[in-house]
Amino acid sequence: MKNIDWNVEGMSCGGCVQKVRQQLEKCGADNIYIDLASGEVEFTVEEGRKGIVDQLKKAVQQLGFSVRDEQAAKEPVFSLKWKLILATIFTLPLLLGHMLMMTPLPMPDIFMDRFFQLIVCLPVYLIGLQHFGTSALGALRSGTSNMDVLIFMGTTAAFFYSLTGTIINEPNYLFYETAATIITLVLAGNFIEKRAIKSTTSSINDLIKLQRIFALKLTEDGSTRKIPASEIKVGDQLLVNEGDQVPCDGVISEGHGNFDESLLTGESMPVFKKEGDSLVGASLLVNGNVTIKAKAVGGDSFLGKLIKLVKSAQNSKSGLQILADKISAVFVPLVILISILTFTISWFLVQIPLQNAIMNSVAVLVIACPCAMGLATPTAVMVGVGRAAKLGILPRRGDSFERLVGINFLVLDKTGTLTEGNFAFEGIDFTDSQMESEALSVIYQLERRSNHPLARAINDHFTKEGWTDTSYQIKDIKEIAGYGVKGYSPTGEMYSIGGAAGSSNGLHRISLKKDGREIAKLTLADKLKEEAVESVQYFNKLGIETILLSGDREETTREVAEKLGINTYYSMHSPEQKLKVVEDYTKKGLTAMVGDGVNDSVALARADIGIAFSSTATLAMQSADLVLLNEKIDTLVNTHKLGQKTVTTIRQNLFWAFSYNIVAIPMAALGFLNPMAAAFFMAFSDLVVIGNSVRLKYKRI
Repeated sequence: MKNIDWNVEGMSCGGCVQKVRQQLEKCGADNIYIDLASGEVEFTVEEGRKGIVDQLKKAVQQLGFSVRDEQAAKEPVFSLKWKLILATIFTLPLLLGHMLMMTPLPMPDIFMDRFFQLIVCLPVYLIGLQHFGTSALGALRSGTSNMDVLIFMGTTAAFFYSLTGTIINEPNYLFYETAATIITLVLAGNFIEKRAIKSTTSSINDLIKLQRIFALKLTEDGSTRKIPASEIKVGDQLLVNEGDQVPCDGVISEGHGNFDESLLTGESMPVFKKEGDSLVGASLLVNGNVTIKAKAVGGDSFLGKLIKLVKSAQNSKSGLQILADKISAVFVPLVILISILTFTISWFLVQIPLQNAIMNSVAVLVIACPCAMGLATPTAVMVGVGRAAKLGILPRRGDSFERLVGINFLVLDKTGTLTEGNFAFEGIDFTDSQMESEALSVIYQLERRSNHPLARAINDHFTKEGWTDTSYQIKDIKEIAGYGVKGYSPTGEMYSIGGAAGSSNGLHRISLKKDGREIAKLTLADKLKEEAVESVQYFNKLGIETILLSGDREETTREVAEKLGINTYYSMHSPEQKLKVVEDYTKKGLTAMVGDGVNDSVALARADIGIAFSSTATLAMQSADLVLLNEKIDTLVNTHKLGQKTVTTIRQNLFWAFSYNIVAIPMAALGFLNPMAAAFFMAFSDLVVIGNSVRLKYKRI
């Protein structure tokens, strides 16, 4: 796939974004990201398709937007800001004359001159024609519609009605101030809306800024050279001094220090790292000095992938957004029909004056606001996902919050999820002292082939003690998920390790057997995470049933379940059995699964919403819908709370958008709102939706 970066000019609302997205999807683009605030558009296309980029560019331009390559993306000379300034300058005389007409104050004769009004209104109308008309005609040519169609029709009707009055010298037909004021107010609304939307995407910008740092590259002669992080290549040796940000993902080749990773994981406590430890780009070296070897840069780094995933989540659709999109698709044609009926009934049936009938129908066109519906969900999702990233929560889909809030069952893995998972080797007992060397050699060979946390703890202990004896050779070693590891001696004797020989108070006892006879017991210690009890209680109080699902022995699993207040638990379950349990619960209701290992990946993928920790297996992360960037289980509680507030914000936005249109359109049709007031309220409705979404950034979690 080939990545394409554009800057699309002319998008002024959520409806514009939707049209561009639909046009790109229709022509074969994938992984589409659109930032309304900056006009940034990113997508991928198949590498081998000739002419596809030009075809896509032409398709977007047909909608009335201009497309620039990323390198040529600069603010145009005739930007939205300058359009607004010029429109305001020419509208003020018309608006002032209209206001003086309603007061006993004397008014200069020139304000009443029909040709003066035409000359002053014409530049404003031409600005509106360029800004709204190009987009409206482009949308109509492509068989779609948007808010600009309504604004263009309304202002054009008011302008040409006034032009007719100028030609036949009929003062009652002059409504130039209406046409100019509508254009100026809507431009002002677009400008304020665009500035406000920047607040909803600020989290992405904050992450991108973390990539725009400098690095000290070590040269062959031992000196350093300052280079932008974008110029770092894999394998470069980089010097990081106290107070510096780590410029890319890497491994410490010399030195040690404490690193603040809170910008990426939400974890406030600095982490001590030494030679050989991995570092994440953009983390801060609190104290110490280190030399690192670059391992991943740019889009391949952890931060680069994080930015891509956040963008993807912000642009994916939730169920509520899909509903709003379906309604928005028929909204503009419906409003045009209502406007035509308003004019027809007002003039032909009710027989009100022609100018009043036209103004009522224009007011209907102007006050209708599909943008509020189009912005209701994406703005809230942008803020919610952005805030989640700062809290160490990474939703991989835009509807992750919506689904998490609605769960009925929460299935929890035990080791590494509810317990620390950092097992400490406590000791080993041999049933026969003469078999000590044999047992140690077999344990070493079997456990180094396993990635289970218990096996890692045993391997770490053996490494620390310098034990690497393989004198008792074992072959055909195979790991059996949920049970342990087995292998055979050259003479056919079977050795197996796993299956706790009993556990209590956080102590795990592992049994080594030879042909089914126990020859050694290993003891390892683990304990519950401090926040585990409160986290489980939080979900229990909400009426969400919590289930403990583990591959460990029954005694260990039961003990943890009792401490946490979990009534339902499953022990000694293989990946296939875990999958079956999750499948059964998904049939009963919406089910979330939290896991951290390779053996959880299948169940995570099958759950309605899978949740994994970033420090765990890559396969588990890829199977998850939500990734927690630190290992604290109470982050899941914060995720649920943030999800509740995000969904509440979306529903508030949609309620406002629908209720506003339900009330405002009939008022305009009945003549209670003139077109200028309608333009003001239309712009105001967008700002209410955006402002409510921005509030989500500051709500307490």
